[in-house]
Amino acid sequence: MIFGAGGAGRRTLDYYSHVYECVAFVDNDAVKLGTSIEGLTVYPVTTLAETGADVVLVGSGSMGEITMQLTEMGVSLDRIGWVPEDVLTGRFEGMRRLRRRVGSMLVLMLAVGLAFVVYWRVGG
Repeated sequence: MIFGAGGAGRRTLDYYSHVYECVAFVDNDAVKLGTSIEGLTVYPVTTLAETGADVVLVGSGSMGEITMQLTEMGVSLDRIGWVPEDVLTGRFEGMRRLRRRVGSMLVLMLAVGLAFVVYWRVGG
């Protein structure tokens, strides 16, 4: 379950979908309720207790307010997951691209090095 159906919530889903089975979004914004994000429905926060979600990831920059709201609703702190700012702001996407580029450069360097060794051994 992800609390926050805005851009930060979408980035939270993208980043954590391989770790958690995200079943839905919850949000306080009435305009977002009933909409769908990547096939997951956005529900009102009041339905949180009915879902039985093990963890609620706070996919919003309003972590303090949301944490207070959740604890007032009876959600224990050990069930609340705070998402790093780099994920909320999308900076992790730049890191992914950088890792891919560095990985590609290493493969290229290994290939050039192997070609040099083969050339040298053959007597080129």
